[in-house]
Amino acid sequence: MKRLLLALCLTGGASAQAGFPLPGQAAQYPLTTQVTLAEAQAFARVMDVGLGQVDVRRLPEWRERLAGRAQAGDPLAQFMYARTYDLFTTGQGTPQDAQVALKWYAKAADRKFATAELLLFNVYTYSLLGQPKNPERAARYLRRAYAHSGGNLRAEVALEMARQTDPGREDPRLPGFQASAGQTRASLEEVLKLDPDAGTALDWLMGIYLDSHDYPRALEMARRTDNSAMWVQMALVLVEDHPHFPAQPQTAVWFLKRRLHERQLSGDHDEATNALHLLMGLECEKKITRADHQDVFDPAAYRTYLLWRVGCRV
Repeated sequence: MKRLLLALCLTGGASAQAGFPLPGQAAQYPLTTQVTLAEAQAFARVMDVGLGQVDVRRLPEWRERLAGRAQAGDPLAQFMYARTYDLFTTGQGTPQDAQVALKWYAKAADRKFATAELLLFNVYTYSLLGQPKNPERAARYLRRAYAHSGGNLRAEVALEMARQTDPGREDPRLPGFQASAGQTRASLEEVLKLDPDAGTALDWLMGIYLDSHDYPRALEMARRTDNSAMWVQMALVLVEDHPHFPAQPQTAVWFLKRRLHERQLSGDHDEATNALHLLMGLECEKKITRADHQDVFDPAAYRTYLLWRVGCRV
């Protein structure tokens, strides 16, 4: 709900007569709602009063406010009405409440509301709202969400599609999905076109590029990710010559220094020392010089490096 609310803020509004455009929809499946941004903000406050709890005293009022619009087919009103009964995760709901929530989520999904379709995928994948797992329904709602979604929501759905076709997947796949490295890669590339900062896709795709020796693209992912462990992986590639991809030791030093500073800021002394030891090892192997890392050189770390190294490696 919070993500949906933020998207509503970004889309702005239209006239009350025309309705407000719903975010997260594909261009060919536009939807509108009569729920105003102010209402959505007030509703969000009721549904999260802190520590994941809901202000249940206000729910009858909201059900009354939303019922007419939900019954008239407003997809966001249907979704919000369902949400007033979706209290299982807070420990405040009953099986009867869950059935009402499921009914209205399904009505919103019947309007091709991608947010509701993705939620129902999760319901039948992870046995939410008291429902048993149902792979067939989960697969159907996932495909519907992919067809009807746009923007960041489609990126989220495409990431799940990548998980379903991942050749390394250990969990059972949903019906109709087959292992395909090419399809997984294509799905991840789509995620990043829609959401360039999607960290999971950046790191996953970087690993795929490294495994396939597509080092220029791996380097692009490494520059974009916030995962400092991936910077180390890239640095170790960059200090070696590869066919059609010569060594870039200075870029490797840059990544290792970033890792060092990030680990220092997080208080992880051991991993910060490991980054220093990697720099010292590269100097030992004559791939860089002391001048390249003098600004971060630590005599104490150097003493432990000399004590524990075998050859040039710790």
